[in-house]
Amino acid sequence: MGSTRITRGAWRLIGSVVAAATIASLAWSAVEALASKPVHRSLREPAEGVERLVVQSEVADVNVVVRSDLDVVTAHGDLRVGIGEAPFAMRRVGDELRITATCRPVGGICVDRVTIAVPFDVDIAIMSTAGDIDIGLPASSDRPGVEFAVTTATDVGTTSARIRTDPRSPRSIEVVTDLGDITLAYRR
Repeated sequence: MGSTRITRGAWRLIGSVVAAATIASLAWSAVEALASKPVHRSLREPAEGVERLVVQSEVADVNVVVRSDLDVVTAHGDLRVGIGEAPFAMRRVGDELRITATCRPVGGICVDRVTIAVPFDVDIAIMSTAGDIDIGLPASSDRPGVEFAVTTATDVGTTSARIRTDPRSPRSIEVVTDLGDITLAYRR
């Protein structure tokens, strides 16, 4: 009988700790929501030496504009900031340029939309948990001899790749999302 009381006491303690943590988390989320506001951030990096663009996104819609006249990579993000800021960053690692557009673990502070401009000769890899992904290529690349090795995958969504493809092409575009539509097309 003595061990039953210890067990009940232990469960009461565990329940109290879980309840306190839940209340604290909800309170933090409410304060974060009240303090949040939409902002626009811009990031830039010289394109010289960049061979591959890697984008990691959680819920943002990602729009990539490929242009042949660029010497800089730009990323414009629409995000929410509150007590803290949604992680939106650009970092160079060797010949890769990595862009992250994610969420904070508590409070729903996220990057909502990212628009990236990148030179034509840079390979593209985008990984997303949720959000639509659009990649627009210059109309001048819609000619014989300019193909792309394309890999796309979405668990819930549609894929439309209206560009010239060749799995042996040295130019590559890889797009993977769990939830969202993927569109690859020539801009007119």
